[in-house]
Amino acid sequence: VLFFTCLMCSAATTRSMKCPAINPRSRKNIAVSLIAAILASLTITRNRTTGKQLHSSIGTRKSSFDPTFRYAPTANFTKNEFFVKSYANLWRTRFASSEARNKSGGYVFFKHMRKAGGTAVREYLSRVFAYHNNSRSCDALLQEDLDDEQFNFYIMERNPSWFKNLGIAKRKEAGPRERRNSYKVHYVEQEFLPMDWNCPKSDPRWEDSLSIVVLRHPIERHMSEFFYKGPGGNRENGFKLDKQKLHTDEEYSQQLSEFIYKYLPPWMAKKGSGPHRQRDNDFKWFFIGEVYMDNFQLRSLAGCSSGECMKRYHMRKGKLERMEEGFRASTGFYTEPISACTNFFDVMCKPHLDKRLCRNRVDGPCFYPAVAWGDMSEDDLARGIKALEAFDVVLLMEKLNDEDQSAFFADVMGVHRDVTFSFNNMSSEAMNSQVGKASPREVTHFYRDILSRFELLRDVQNLLYEENRLEIALFERAIELNSLMIDQWKTETKWDVSV
Repeated sequence: VLFFTCLMCSAATTRSMKCPAINPRSRKNIAVSLIAAILASLTITRNRTTGKQLHSSIGTRKSSFDPTFRYAPTANFTKNEFFVKSYANLWRTRFASSEARNKSGGYVFFKHMRKAGGTAVREYLSRVFAYHNNSRSCDALLQEDLDDEQFNFYIMERNPSWFKNLGIAKRKEAGPRERRNSYKVHYVEQEFLPMDWNCPKSDPRWEDSLSIVVLRHPIERHMSEFFYKGPGGNRENGFKLDKQKLHTDEEYSQQLSEFIYKYLPPWMAKKGSGPHRQRDNDFKWFFIGEVYMDNFQLRSLAGCSSGECMKRYHMRKGKLERMEEGFRASTGFYTEPISACTNFFDVMCKPHLDKRLCRNRVDGPCFYPAVAWGDMSEDDLARGIKALEAFDVVLLMEKLNDEDQSAFFADVMGVHRDVTFSFNNMSSEAMNSQVGKASPREVTHFYRDILSRFELLRDVQNLLYEENRLEIALFERAIELNSLMIDQWKTETKWDVSV
């Protein structure tokens, strides 16, 4: 009221009207002061709501989450229409087909979701490559796939002492070399990039790839991140989970609930803040761990690089042009793989090459810029499901140790089911290294059971469900796809667990 009174009085002076009790010079000062006070008040209110003290807003943000919510844009497809591949030794059939089309190489493309069993799957895949006599060693790859000029550049670009320890030295004469003629399978792993949802159709290299993705229930994954790299994993002020105390020590359990109540809402409120925050006015096309990002697995699959979905993103012209250039260069035609620009299982061989050799740092399908910031919608969910359905193998972290899942993946990768590195030979404690989970219920519901156990955490739990409801719907679809794939494989192989 005072603000508009001063505005009226200020306007009155232009019409030679008098504003009682306030002299002309004071009117302007009062108006300016009031505007500043209102802006400051709005800022304080915003900080209180989204900053470290989010608890006051939780009480008013009652959850509208519907646990029965499901979304299936392809619900009308039939099993026979959807699955056109054979899962028995898909490794051999996929890459034999690629070689028959005169391609020089193919890819194992692993979409790595953080805190969803990705490290265990990576280790498994490293053993698969060794099983197929493809060691992915620095020496073999650099010697075989780079000419002398590229080889020497790579040695100079990286720490030479690393390669000296491996017995690799610069070549004396730089010049063209004849590449290997045999077909080669390469490994690419995408963890910190949102994938263009349309990549399976846009990128010609997808056809020559065996694609794998592993998902985890969103609430379990978020809470695992919270206790790994979030506040719960902080060395000084974190909270060490002790499963035994959780069931036997009431005081410990109460302290745990209070810790979650105090630190989880502020962590969620930051929404990926920090040096790598996904902001509409700050173009960045990669994710990073440690922070909370709602609908994380959906964003990882529903990235946008072109078409209608780009209309909602506002970027500076130069960055948009860079993005369009990367999309065109990666989707226009098949490119011959460069091994040195793909991923290595040996950490010393990770590619950090000049763009003259590796345009997108990693040479492989879907390694071109895509964006996935802002609010997610059901259109994004439809895109994410479409991308998910294009993967050859959809695995669930919660089921990796199951005997049929282990045998299924072994058959797909062309290795014996009883190999020492099979998933069912890996203990659930090893799969869940942060907190060993022995029972099936703990594997699937460990963190959700903690949240639902305490009345103090009910609103926090509801908020998690509400903000990630689209990702939960994506996960429900992943469960369906995994089940259909396993059933198809069982029919092919006449699987019988008793045999």
